[in-house]
Amino acid sequence: MSTRLKTYIFTLLLALIVGSSGLASQPVRLTYFPATDSMLTDPNVTALDPGDLLLQQGILVTNQFPTSDISFKLSFDRQAWGSYGLGALYSSIFSLQNQAGCYFEVTTTYSEDRVVRKEYYLNRGRCYSIYWNKKDSCWDMKRNRCRR
Repeated sequence: MSTRLKTYIFTLLLALIVGSSGLASQPVRLTYFPATDSMLTDPNVTALDPGDLLLQQGILVTNQFPTSDISFKLSFDRQAWGSYGLGALYSSIFSLQNQAGCYFEVTTTYSEDRVVRKEYYLNRGRCYSIYWNKKDSCWDMKRNRCRR
């Protein structure tokens, strides 16, 4: 067997092992949509019913800030992080691929010396909002009830 073929087979087997172990797997964005007026009038509600089946299998995250896009990370294991973003007043539902939840991290950078990181565990079937925390002067996350 040639070296090239051995390398190909080894790479393929490694990809299958890592993929099946879940280490390379991350939450997957299923939808992306603008916030509605009702989402903006009640700060405790993330969205109107996003679809029970989608939500039962994932999480809904909303950017409640009207003038800024927000970047954040999601991870199942706190080691491999997927980077995501939401436009101002946009929401997304993320599939958790049969996981109970995932870790969420948002970072506010003021300078090289001053960086604030907030990390939370988000449970499947829940709705969350990213917002500007005035008290701590940083991006933050809160759980909202989902309107049904």
